[in-house]
Amino acid sequence: MHRGYVKLFRKIRDSHVWPKDREFTPLEAWIDLLMMARHDPEPIEIKIRLYGGVSCGQGQIVTSLRKLGERWNWGKNRVRRFLNMYEARSQIGTEAVRNATRITICNYSTYNDKRDTSRDAKRDSSGTVAGRKRDTIEEECKKNGENEKKTSAAHSCASDAEKIYQAYPRKVGKRAALAAISRALGRLGKVGPHGNLGPWLWLLERVKKFAESPEGRSGQYCLHPERWFDKGRYDDDESEWQRKEPETDRNRNAGAGDGNSQQTNDGTKIDPNTGQVIPKWNIPSR
Repeated sequence: MHRGYVKLFRKIRDSHVWPKDREFTPLEAWIDLLMMARHDPEPIEIKIRLYGGVSCGQGQIVTSLRKLGERWNWGKNRVRRFLNMYEARSQIGTEAVRNATRITICNYSTYNDKRDTSRDAKRDSSGTVAGRKRDTIEEECKKNGENEKKTSAAHSCASDAEKIYQAYPRKVGKRAALAAISRALGRLGKVGPHGNLGPWLWLLERVKKFAESPEGRSGQYCLHPERWFDKGRYDDDESEWQRKEPETDRNRNAGAGDGNSQQTNDGTKIDPNTGQVIPKWNIPSR
């Protein structure tokens, strides 16, 4: 019940409930100050006899301690103490101008929120100013929360791609490989579920199986990770990963221990010591 506000019309001072010819309480004096302040945004000039005019803007009062004392049935010193107290609380500001005192209500707009009647008529549907402000804050919080979720999702995606990259048997071109993995995850996410596994877990399992296959263990002959993921090789039948070692390498390794040159399918021979192909014209005749 301590939020919001009520409209207090100035003509309440003409009501029988408003103090007449009696001493004001501090609360009544404060309310009277608020109602005395100029509400129109257009400044005017208050004439001071023998001293010319004094400007009075919105939220301001041009008066004197004597007049306020007469108005509230207070002594001049009490009026001064009252104004000093509210000035110390940063609720008003006072200044002496041409044999008068100009009082400025701080944050006057919070006491006199000027709105047209058409908006007041729609108040029930659009909500109060405080309600709209609260809704705006909630919307901002929601947006910030969504942004945080997006940031968190981006970090999670990068972490997932890193784990898949580490599972791939060949560690080259990491930046390009991570980008290719992210693209692959995006494509898999659009396709839909893969059994009971999500895209990331399914792809990780496929990479682990490839790493254990002969092609995954082929060292320098293993495809670069960027090309492997971009070409969608994770969708290959596992039998395609059973690639054997190249013929020349197999012959080279087979002949390395017996000291004899090995012959390839095309009839050329390989030196077992150097691994180099022996030209036909250097092969001794038998």
